[in-house]
Amino acid sequence: MVEEQPGAVREERQGVVRKAAQWTGVIAWILGLFAFIGGGAGVIPGIIAFTLLFGEPATATVTECAGGGKGRSLDCSGTWRTGGGDGGEGHISGVSRADLDRRVDVRLGPLGPYAKPLHGYWQIYTVVPVAGWLAYLGVRRKVRGSRAGDTS
Repeated sequence: MVEEQPGAVREERQGVVRKAAQWTGVIAWILGLFAFIGGGAGVIPGIIAFTLLFGEPATATVTECAGGGKGRSLDCSGTWRTGGGDGGEGHISGVSRADLDRRVDVRLGPLGPYAKPLHGYWQIYTVVPVAGWLAYLGVRRKVRGSRAGDTS
């Protein structure tokens, strides 16, 4: 009976490791799904695409740009007015320092005004989802490798 105990402990331990690997795989899958939805095929890129395709046309004047140094994003703001006379002020996406004190055509949407055409946001539609899925596949591969090693 004493000899059976180490085998039973080993079998129980393998079961625990297998369960942990399964849960790690589920968590990795969920994180990959969030990376995909949030980064590439999800809400924010969808809203940006909707704005650029169907947003209300307006003309914006860029009044200020801040940041944009090494590793920092450029933050430009200004005012805008639609053809119907409605207007607003605040952050304007898709403009640069070269647009200061100039009139720029924008489209208005739920996230504010966007100046670039749809192809100007390629980073959102390619880099972010690809990075998210590569991370997901890396974790998944590691988990599957650990499962294969549990058969000893």
